[in-house]
Amino acid sequence: VEISVVIPVLNEESVIEQTIRQLSEAMQTQSESYEIVIVDDGSTDQTWSRLMAIARTNPQVRGVRLSRNFGHDAAVFSGIKRARGNAIVTMDCDGQHPFFEVPKMVRLWKETGCDIVNAVKRERGEEGLLYKCSVRLFSGFLSWTMGADLKNATEFKLLDRRAAHALLSCGDYHYFYRALVPWIGFRQVDYPFVVAAGLREGSHWNF
Repeated sequence: VEISVVIPVLNEESVIEQTIRQLSEAMQTQSESYEIVIVDDGSTDQTWSRLMAIARTNPQVRGVRLSRNFGHDAAVFSGIKRARGNAIVTMDCDGQHPFFEVPKMVRLWKETGCDIVNAVKRERGEEGLLYKCSVRLFSGFLSWTMGADLKNATEFKLLDRRAAHALLSCGDYHYFYRALVPWIGFRQVDYPFVVAAGLREGSHWNF
């Protein structure tokens, strides 16, 4: 497998089929072999059963089910551990990370020879004032402490096998994926993207 796409999910029964269908259509526009690794982070709805129904008919889809809800970043790391690709793309399920951008990130990875492609928000999309201010304060503080610009950073990334191995070797217990990836170093390149309209209303992130 050349490319693994890792997606953590939590109670996404309303969009899981659409997510996999649209991502599969995007991945079929490029020649590299691929797999889609969906990590169910303790869903209490029908997400897992719908995922298994898809996996039975689509050999590119693999499901990982965590024993309880461990959190978004822990689910991402769990998926990276189980991914078999030479490059691993991590992204969200709700469609705000546009599926059609994945093949473009793969091409950038191959053309530049970099180890990591960081998709960064060129436009943040629609956000409430409180959320926007909170994110700006937190990201600004984090950028200052790390000496790196994380203001528009996302979990939408591509890591080659070498970078993924280094990330998993950190041995952290409380994972913070968005900050750990720039911290491990390697050759990194930014890929600006515009946040898309989500497949569902609302966000699963609480304050």
